[in-house]
Amino acid sequence: FKAAQVSIGMLGVITEVTFQCVDKFNLEETLTVHSLDYCVENFHKIASGADHVKLWMEIYSGTCAAFSVNRTTEQERDIPNLYLLNLKWRILEGFIWIASWVSWVSVMTKPVMQLLFGYCGFFQPHNFVDTSFNVLVPQHYFPDNYQAEYIVEYSNCAYAIAELVKLVDESEVPVNLVSEVRLVKADDIWLSPSYQRDSCHMTLMMYNPSNDHKRHYFDGYYNAIRKFHPRAHWAKYFHLTHDEVASLYPRLQDFAAIRAQLDPKRLFLNHLLESLFESST
Repeated sequence: FKAAQVSIGMLGVITEVTFQCVDKFNLEETLTVHSLDYCVENFHKIASGADHVKLWMEIYSGTCAAFSVNRTTEQERDIPNLYLLNLKWRILEGFIWIASWVSWVSVMTKPVMQLLFGYCGFFQPHNFVDTSFNVLVPQHYFPDNYQAEYIVEYSNCAYAIAELVKLVDESEVPVNLVSEVRLVKADDIWLSPSYQRDSCHMTLMMYNPSNDHKRHYFDGYYNAIRKFHPRAHWAKYFHLTHDEVASLYPRLQDFAAIRAQLDPKRLFLNHLLESLFESST
């Protein structure tokens, strides 16, 4: 079962899923806005202050939005105006779309991001209570955005953020979307990026990047944090080798043996998965 929970499609077709549900409950979300330096220096204080914590970081303006979410018995209150929130994102999306196609606009990415996030207050503090499924929902991301997600141990998270800031400051790549940090508890799922370690998920995003920009930004960041032994999200930008994966997942050989037993004809493998798992059997 622990092999099947994260199996990347290699153990066959799942035809039935049973969910364990709980009664509906409310969550209180608080968004506070800080400087990026503050979030790095006080990371552990922020991270320990709630049941669920994530950060949105805009590097050029040095702005960090800290989201803290806790269960509450309070009734729904002060729910944000989603129309105004979506309007702000549409304005940003319009600029990013134009910049991705017009080179002279692209060079304005840094000053525009500094203006929107640093001076115009794109991130606005809030505190509200709503039903859980209205608070912890999949975030809206721009179409055609590319993501790389690297997972490091919780103890290395502040250092990993500092490496991201350094990379963006020193790079000429126009980073046109925010970066996200999520905290995840350790689990016992064999191929989970959080297997046996409390983790910090570093998500890098870019809208419609060139191949050179993806390589310099995503690969460059991976190389910068390689010393922290990062795992990579299986379903996003992925370039780890078999040896790297084998060193990061202690149960990789056990998983490969089960995969070979359940799929002896190798129907559920592709070229990438063969390169990562076949030599483990």
